Order: sequence, then structure tokens, then C-alpha cells
Amino acid sequence: MTTSATENYLKAVLNLTLTAGAEERVSLGRVAESLSVTASTVTNMMKALAGQGLVDYRARLGVALTPQ
Repeated sequence: MTTSATENYLKAVLNLTLTAGAEERVSLGRVAESLSVTASTVTNMMKALAGQGLVDYRARLGVALTPQ
């Protein structure tokens, strides 16, 4: 089950990915800026979403959505 916060993070990553190009990873700083939260908050959420298989998170490289 996804929460509204989870959906907001996933939507932000999707929108930023579409803007950057499908082959690009999105920086956590850009996600934080788009959601008006801190980078550490985004990092924690991306780790949780990666654990659920929803994103591919790599420290210092950014995040990308998974096909799931």
C-alpha cells in the first residue's frame, strides 16, 4: 500500500525524469527542491522506496524509477 507521501515522491521523480530524459538519473537535490523538503528527507524516502523495489537509488548517482 502506498501513502500519499510515497506517491508524491514517485510523481516528483517521474516528472523530473521526463524533464531530464529517460536515460538520466535524477539527483536527490532536485527531488528535494521540487518537494520543498531537505535532501536527507529525500534520501531516507528513496532508501525506503528502493527497499520496496520502486526506485533504483544509488548514493551520489541519483535515483531512477524501476519498471515496477
